[in-house]
Amino acid sequence: MICSGHVDTELAALGRPHHPQSAGRARRQALATYGKFYLFLREIRHELFDAEFEQRLAHAYATPRGTSPHPPAFLAMVLLLQAYDQISDADAVDEALMDRRWQLVLDCLGCEEAPFSQGVLVQFRERLIAHDSTASCWSAPSRSRSAVARSAGST
Repeated sequence: MICSGHVDTELAALGRPHHPQSAGRARRQALATYGKFYLFLREIRHELFDAEFEQRLAHAYATPRGTSPHPPAFLAMVLLLQAYDQISDADAVDEALMDRRWQLVLDCLGCEEAPFSQGVLVQFRERLIAHDSTASCWSAPSRSRSAVARSAGST
């Protein structure tokens, strides 16, 4: 199950009080302490995985079996984090459970259980390959390119 993260929860977990007028600024400052890549992903995740992209992923992920499926964009974000950190599926599960940077990006801050399993990652990758979605999924939409340009200009 994916935990729901909120500004109040995120800031409280980081030991910072919540002030409505400065929530965005406080969140950026808190996230900046965790590294620019994680901050970048957190801030553009909704642009990176737009509705069209999610539709393509959903098509590849359309036949759920067993437990309820994870949102495809969530799993794609896990794959990005996993590639960035160059870690195995087992380590990705551990990072999502133990690393606050991962939790902030995945919007599951404070989860007590891992938000996905190794098998979920394997199945997601298999579906991407079966639907020949691997190349198209990782070619960034134009809005994501502009987000990358904004981020590059601010670093």
